[in-house]
This record gives sequence, C-alpha cells and structure tokens, in this order.
Amino acid sequence: MGDVVLYYKPQGADEDKIGLKREDFLIVLQTPIQAEMLKNFAEGKDVCVDATHGTNAYDFKLITLLVVTEYGEGFPVAWCITNKENRVVLIESCSKMAALGYVYTLGSKFTFPRTLYR
Repeated sequence: MGDVVLYYKPQGADEDKIGLKREDFLIVLQTPIQAEMLKNFAEGKDVCVDATHGTNAYDFKLITLLVVTEYGEGFPVAWCITNKENRVVLIESCSKMAALGYVYTLGSKFTFPRTLYR
C-alpha cells in the first residue's frame, strides 16, 4: 500500500508559500483505492465536498471529498483534517492530489466560488 498522507503541515511549522499561518494545521489523506475511485468517477462529473464542524475539543474540521458512483452513492475519495476551512485549504488539498497524478483532470477544473469560502 502506498503512502496515504498527501500533505502534512503541523501547527507551529512555518509554511507561508501556500498561505497557511504558523498556527494552522493541515493533513490530506487518500488511500490508493480512493485515488482509483477519484480517477474513475470524477472526470466530467460532479465532485462533492462535505465538512463537519464542532465534533471535537480541538475545533478541527474534517473535510471529505466525494464522488458519486455508478450506483448513485457517495464514495469518499480524500479526507482533509484542518483547523482552517477556506479556499487555501481546499485548493491545496486538491492540488496535492493533482501533483501526484491522482486527479489528472480535476486539478485544472476544480474551482471554488469566492462567495462560498472565506
């Protein structure tokens, strides 16, 4: 099984090249089967983003990227755990998958309306 951690930025580490601050935390996770499902079901189709809030004492958010299978069911294709939910986090998560070849079409098409994220 390949590496499932696509990106990791711990709190306290400097990482200003993508817009995260020293106090920000971000980890992007994707298993090989999730990468395969993303390739199979994302091209030319909708990709969904779901986020949970207020589920832990640390105020971290779980952001799930989902595709819809041929059976009409959602399948999680990546997870992001972060203390910050905004365009930087979402775009960085997707760009890491694209850079690794996991999102060969999604990387160029994946955009977020400015009105949705702070």
